[in-house]
Amino acid sequence: MSKTKKTENNYSPTMISDKLEVLYDLQNVDSQIDKVRVLRGELPLEVEDLEAEIKKLNDRLGKQSDVESELNNFISQQQNKIEEANVLIKKYETQQMKVRNNREFDAINKEMEFQGLEIELANKKINASLPPIESGKSRPELKIKRDYSSALRLCSFEAWIEAAEI
Repeated sequence: MSKTKKTENNYSPTMISDKLEVLYDLQNVDSQIDKVRVLRGELPLEVEDLEAEIKKLNDRLGKQSDVESELNNFISQQQNKIEEANVLIKKYETQQMKVRNNREFDAINKEMEFQGLEIELANKKINASLPPIESGKSRPELKIKRDYSSALRLCSFEAWIEAAEI
């Protein structure tokens, strides 16, 4: 008899209405979840793309700062060479005043000329490395220059002028 009472309780009007209310609440929650999914859309994919782009930009920034530090080190090395050459020139000037014959004078004079050339070379290297730092040229501009130089090598001068006008 107890078995029949349980089944009767499950099918009683109050139990059925309670189950329907719970089912209605469950459907409401499910429809709210669907609305959130629709609002969310492809947001997780966009977030992943943006995170990947941020990582690429950070890597590029790191590489750019490495290149800049290398250029700054190179410039400081060249400036040190200039300073050393100036010190040697002053030394040679004092030695030049104490020479005994033409051979010593010529040797010291050639050393001074050589140090002057070393200074000029270091200045040229510094000036050649400064424009990329100061102007901050991007890679697309460099690619355009490469295209112009390859056009100059492969085609006639007129073809290069046409490429430059575009």
